[in-house]
Amino acid sequence: MNGRRQLVSAVLATAIWIAPTVTTAQETSDAGPANGTKQSKKEQNKLGFGQGSFVAVPIPVNDPTFGAGLVLGGGYLFKADEGSNTSILGGGAFGTNKGSYAVALGSGLSLDHNRYNIMFLLGLADLNYDLFLLGEPLEIEQDGVAFQSEFRYSFTKSLSAGFSLQYGLVA
Repeated sequence: MNGRRQLVSAVLATAIWIAPTVTTAQETSDAGPANGTKQSKKEQNKLGFGQGSFVAVPIPVNDPTFGAGLVLGGGYLFKADEGSNTSILGGGAFGTNKGSYAVALGSGLSLDHNRYNIMFLLGLADLNYDLFLLGEPLEIEQDGVAFQSEFRYSFTKSLSAGFSLQYGLVA
C-alpha cells in the first residue's frame, strides 16, 4: 500500500505543480485591456494553439512496493480563444526496476468561449509489485487499460449537456 500511496502522491504533486501554471495563464489572458478598448494585434497573438507553453516534470520514486523508478509528465497549455479556459494536451509515463510501467495520453479542450468542452484520457499499465502480508512479500502482477472521453455543449454558463464514455479492463 505504501507504493500506491507514493504513486498517488506523485500524481497529486504533479497536478499541484501544474495547476498554478494553468491559473496564471488564464489570469494573464483574461485580464484584457484596462481602458476597455479593443486589443492590439500583439495581445491577440497570445491566443491559439501556436502560442501555448510546454510544461514537463520528472518525479523520482523509490519504495519497497514498486521499487525505484521515475514518473514523467508533460503537457502543452494554450488558450484557443479569448473567452475559453486554458486547454491542455498531455501525457505521462512511469517505470520501475521491478518491471512496472504505465503510459497515458490525455487532453482537455475548451473551444468557442467554453461552448464546446472535449476531454479524453487513454492509459495502459503493467504493474509488478510486492504486497507485504505478515511481513512477507507477495509478488503481484496486474495489467490494465482505461479510456475515458467526454463531450459537453454549454447553452449558458450554468447549463450544459453532453455525453461521456468510459472503459476499463484490469487483469
